[in-house]
Amino acid sequence: MPINERLMNVCSEAVLECRDKKSFDFLSSFKQRQTFAEKEGNQELADFMRLLWGVFSMYFQFTKDSPYGPLMSGPRGRTMLPEDLTEKELSALEETLSVSDDPRFVARICDVLWIRKRNHLYAQRAVSAYLQSVDDDNDECWVPRSEWLKRATQIAMQLGIGSKERGTVKNKLMELFEKDRINCFNVGQDYWPASILDILIENKLIDDWEDIGDKCVDISKGFSISPGCDAPRKYYKLAVECYKNAKKTDKEKDARIAIAKHWEDEANSFKTPDGCDGFNLAHRIEKAIHAYREAGEKEKAEELTHELKEANKMALSQMKVIKTPSMDAAPLIKIADDGIGNKKGVEALEAFASLLRPFSYEHEKESAEKMLREHPLQGIFDTQIMAEEGNVVAKVPGIMDNHEESLKVQIVRGYNLGQSLSANTTLRRGIELIIKSGEEWRNGIKQLISNSHFVPQSRINLYERVLISGFEGDLLLFSHLIVPQIENSIRTIFGMNRLKITSVLSYGIQQEKDLNQLLTDINAEKIFGKDLLWEMRSLLVEKAGPNFRNRLCHGLMSFEDASGSSAVFLLWLTIYLIFGFKKK
Repeated sequence: MPINERLMNVCSEAVLECRDKKSFDFLSSFKQRQTFAEKEGNQELADFMRLLWGVFSMYFQFTKDSPYGPLMSGPRGRTMLPEDLTEKELSALEETLSVSDDPRFVARICDVLWIRKRNHLYAQRAVSAYLQSVDDDNDECWVPRSEWLKRATQIAMQLGIGSKERGTVKNKLMELFEKDRINCFNVGQDYWPASILDILIENKLIDDWEDIGDKCVDISKGFSISPGCDAPRKYYKLAVECYKNAKKTDKEKDARIAIAKHWEDEANSFKTPDGCDGFNLAHRIEKAIHAYREAGEKEKAEELTHELKEANKMALSQMKVIKTPSMDAAPLIKIADDGIGNKKGVEALEAFASLLRPFSYEHEKESAEKMLREHPLQGIFDTQIMAEEGNVVAKVPGIMDNHEESLKVQIVRGYNLGQSLSANTTLRRGIELIIKSGEEWRNGIKQLISNSHFVPQSRINLYERVLISGFEGDLLLFSHLIVPQIENSIRTIFGMNRLKITSVLSYGIQQEKDLNQLLTDINAEKIFGKDLLWEMRSLLVEKAGPNFRNRLCHGLMSFEDASGSSAVFLLWLTIYLIFGFKKK
């Protein structure tokens, strides 16, 4: 693609327009001229502008394999990368270097030519142009300058240890750091000197590591403690890296402690006479605890754990109630009326068990996947699950970090929503109808449990008392007695299927498997089926759900929880399991 004078003039105008407007938007300038050329039928000019647009559309990504990424990618392909250029296009780019001396234009063209042709002359010119771009830039946003410096340093390092460019870049970085570190307290400039140090440290271009570490500490101390100001911690972290390279272990530890102390001080800044922001307080205390542990200050970290628990409690109390439109529960209540009707005894209990079926795992999974697709922000960030006593009981990764785990949490929550809805409508009505049906249901319970493999012979009397208390409304007693019995019953079912119900410790001691181990055993699905298994898991042992078994067994369950919708659903689940393993 040889460049004629007309094409050269249009290119020069496009570059000059960007310089005169103090704009970095080469893309817009080239695209406008491409569109105009296409309308005029000038295909040669349109192709040339499209080439330049493609070259300048690449964005810095600084990966190991390539410094550039495509501006856009999708099912129809992506925008240009250096490896896409043909030899004719590379020749055209070489010719365009005579069009303008704008350093931003020259830097990009020479950089791409260096990547493809590996001619050190292009590399040297690219380094020089990038550094000049930094000097010419007066924009308040320092990010482009940081990118130019990083790319200039990358190229200089590629040219070898003895290259003049390596020394030039090193001196430039040190000069900028010394000049601008005093201005980092100005709005918007706090991270600019830090970005320079990142490049110096990454490429090990610092001669006196301890001195730079001391300067980072001085910068950190110059910031005031205020909510949301994390720049000081950035400079303390840089100091840690410098002291580590200087082998100054004492100073390195002091800088780590300073990071933790800053988190702690910032947490305290959220305590005001008008009140306290529990969420921000808890977040920063948690960070302080982690930082103290990294610094080897375990005792200090332990001191803060109680404060974290109290902050989490405060955060929970400050959560706003989300109001949803009221729903008509009549159809769900009518299910119980139609199902149980005038039935009595075992027949009424069997009808109660038949009011529901375990929710479909595949349906819940499909719903969770749809939710994550349509509302990605709900699952993209890491989240924490807190118990009411203020403990963080689980951390849920975002879908980008661990899609399967994030999906599982959404599935569990789907099950829990259905359980709560069913318990508060259909099942409560069902219990009411059984109680009103007369006294036959009591004898029906004994008859039912005597004819089920799920209830061991030695536990019949216990099960009878437990189930009667549940139907009579003493859900507190029911919850505390039924959970260990279900655990024992599931071990019994495992044993009947010749599956392991004990684990052997390294020193020969045997332990019975608990419900957490049983319900996550690979053989559990073969016994119960996937739908029923996940119904039990989501209610009893999953931390994203009520975690009914574990919270009750560890004494963490309140009266309200032990008597609420989860307990009602557990009553139904117990009856369902007993019927499911009825003796033939």
